[in-house]
Amino acid sequence: CSEVLELGERRAGLTNFLASTLCASWRGEWERGGEERVVQSLLRHRQLILELCCFGGIGIRSMRHVEDIAVDLWAFVHYTLHRSQEDGEEFVRLLGDQVAANSAANSCLHGDCRVRLTILSFLVGVASRRGSSHFLSQFSREIMEKLSDLTATKPRYFINSLTHRRKQRLLQTLLLLLPHLPSEGDEDLAGRTLQLLGSDNQPSVRHLLEWTASVLLARQPHLVSSLLLPALLPDSQFRLSRLQSVFTVALHLTQAWDHAHTVRYCKTLLPLVFPWTTCHHFLVRLYAQKTAQVVWEEGREGEEGQLEGFINSCIMFMREHSDAARSSHKLEANVGLSLLRPFSDLSVQVYPERVALANCWGSL
Repeated sequence: CSEVLELGERRAGLTNFLASTLCASWRGEWERGGEERVVQSLLRHRQLILELCCFGGIGIRSMRHVEDIAVDLWAFVHYTLHRSQEDGEEFVRLLGDQVAANSAANSCLHGDCRVRLTILSFLVGVASRRGSSHFLSQFSREIMEKLSDLTATKPRYFINSLTHRRKQRLLQTLLLLLPHLPSEGDEDLAGRTLQLLGSDNQPSVRHLLEWTASVLLARQPHLVSSLLLPALLPDSQFRLSRLQSVFTVALHLTQAWDHAHTVRYCKTLLPLVFPWTTCHHFLVRLYAQKTAQVVWEEGREGEEGQLEGFINSCIMFMREHSDAARSSHKLEANVGLSLLRPFSDLSVQVYPERVALANCWGSL
């Protein structure tokens, strides 16, 4: 399989032919009632499926953009209009020739742009069928293992690279399948995602990790106390910069639940966040002060006792006089806080659009 994929990087359309043939074969067998055989075959070929989910152009940025646009437009049509891949492609075609995905329709690289579209469409179809939960659980664990392996090759490497693009595609696959994954695996996925946040400095990858962690913790609120809150405790094993992402996840979660649950969450979170507002690390201090302000406002309910005046004074000082406050525009410009909305947006479907607005599109 690896030889075929390597050859497919040089021969346009070969990898797409492989993906289309495999998906058509599995889909046909499933329609004939061979669910067990299909699931067993998927489990045997999960490494190949994983590589197909990572597949993309190596050096042509414009074609990578077309590929991402095509995948995201199809995902939008699928989730909002509940239509098939064919309907999604027709929807994209009707948008006109000025759309980048259509401009590539007659390109020799068009076949390669369909690889991820083909495999993701098939995976979403599999996810909606009975008997697929075991494969989905195994496949999600394979995604996390692959992410860990890729991160180990370039830990805390900031500049965008092929490794980062592969991680972005893996996380896009995970986010696309997340609504269909069995809830039993959420704790393991959330724990691994939070752990990876301490090892990746590339912005677009880190934002996707933050998004994934936020969605998983929102689905399983009881995991906050065992996974998120301990991540706010001082730990010499992790770099302080990891806390920026932890604070981002914590802020996203203030929008995840009803008012009563949010108030309880904020009251629990504030004592852990507040000490970091005096941290020597400037960005950690900046994120902590922003988080403390939001958590204090969201968690207030009536009289707060004798500490209310003290906390109010501290919050007002942070807003108006601290050195972090004078640089708050840097934080407001952070795509993870100002543009990404994990619980109201269509997650992966609109992610490239949000990143484009933040001038991060070139890294995808």
